[in-house]
Amino acid sequence: DLVRKQLAGLAPLDRPATPAAAAGLYTPARSAAVYETLTRRADALARAGHGVVIDATFQRQSDRERLRRTAEWTGARLFWLECQAPLETVRARLALRTQRGDDPSDATWAVAEGQAGDFEPLDEVPPREHLVLDTGGGTDMAREARAWLVQQVTGSAH
Repeated sequence: DLVRKQLAGLAPLDRPATPAAAAGLYTPARSAAVYETLTRRADALARAGHGVVIDATFQRQSDRERLRRTAEWTGARLFWLECQAPLETVRARLALRTQRGDDPSDATWAVAEGQAGDFEPLDEVPPREHLVLDTGGGTDMAREARAWLVQQVTGSAH
């Protein structure tokens, strides 16, 4: 969301002036530009020897493939953490986030529904590179993700 705002010339907490302007932030062309920018930035950081975490939906296989090719080219290992929650949980979280006004995202329930409906499963990602996390609540997802990543990178459970 921060990159989406940067590319639109908006400050992180700025809100589009009209519903049409908000919808314009999520057009296919705008999303393609966001994912291209994320991939370029990740590439630069990986080449400099840094680890990279990208927080984005990557709902299209083509966006994931671009990142996979970049990681392969730079020799970086690539892992996917797929966060899933019941749609009613997502709806409640969106409402709370909107009420707080402290998050850069302008995603509405309509955007979330559209993304859920358009999401292309990560079928191309081998299981050893893909962890599905239940983000509906009740578990320590960060601990689970960290343990899984350590196991994938080192080959041992910690």
